[in-house]
Order: sequence, then C-alpha cells, then structure tokens
Amino acid sequence: NGSTPYDATSNPTGDFGFRAASVDGLTVQGSRFIDNVTTVGLSTGYSGGAKFNTDTNLIVDNNSFVGNAGGAQLWVDIDSHDFRVSNNTVMMQPNSVSSLLAQEGIRVEVSCGGASGGFVQDNGVSVPANTATPGYVAGIDLYDSSGISLLRNTVVVPHVSTPNFGIRMFGGTHGGQPFHD
Repeated sequence: NGSTPYDATSNPTGDFGFRAASVDGLTVQGSRFIDNVTTVGLSTGYSGGAKFNTDTNLIVDNNSFVGNAGGAQLWVDIDSHDFRVSNNTVMMQPNSVSSLLAQEGIRVEVSCGGASGGFVQDNGVSVPANTATPGYVAGIDLYDSSGISLLRNTVVVPHVSTPNFGIRMFGGTHGGQPFHD
C-alpha cells in the first residue's frame, strides 16, 4: 500500500502506487496511497496514487490518497464501468520528495460510466491554500465521460490566481459533454 511505484522501470508510461487494467471484480479498500512521485523521464500526466483502466465491477472505498504527484491522486480511466468510488479521503498536498502536486484529486476519464454507470460519492477532497501549480487544479475532474453520478462529495478548493475547480466537466474528442443535475 502506497510509496512503491507501480512497475516504473518496465512501464515507461507512468508511476502509480497501484494500477489495475482489464480487471473484473476488484475491491480496493482501507489502503493508503502516499507520496508516489513522478520518476525522471516519465510523463507527469501518467502518474499518481492509483489508476484503474478498463475495469468493471470496481469498488474503491475508504482509502486515503495524500501527496501523490502527476495526473491524479485517484484515476478511473478508459471504458471502466460499474464502479463505485466512495468514502475516500483525498488530500492534494505537495509530494514530500518532488514538491509536485497531482492536477486532479479524483479523475474519471475517457468514456467511463456508460449505460452501466459509475458512482463517485461521499468522498472528501481538499486542495491546500497557496498551492503553486502549473495549469489548473480540479478536486473532481470528469473528462470525456458519461453516465457518472456525483453524490454527496465534499470538495474544498481555495481561490487562488491559478484556475482551480471544485468539479470540472470537460467534453473531449471521444464524446460529448458529461451530463449532471
């Protein structure tokens, strides 16, 4: 749990505390993912605390994500569906080794959700004040996804000169703008 990057040597696309791809029926519960850094030469966009892609029947519940650098603290990606991300604590503190900050607390991306849906609920996401980071910071980021339900999340994002978003929804080249009410 945490601290050890996922296969950073043989996987040149990223550096995660935990990564699962093409898995059906996975529960990640009660774990801590802390201070996973971006290794020199790896893209900051493909690193962070934990990443799940093309996974189904996924439960990510009651975990702690703190100080991970890269794309996201917690990332659900690439056609994942039937997932529940709930009761997680996400603190976007700068990484203690690299001083870098993940750009998103929770990111759901690239056609996730779909007809079977996905739930992001009852999570606590906080961004520290006076955080200097390039680009933007989003507590919860829905990019190019559909059928996602956001329920009872607490997101604290301070106002700073760099654009920050509590919840950011952005349609992309893979599909339309996500819908929420």
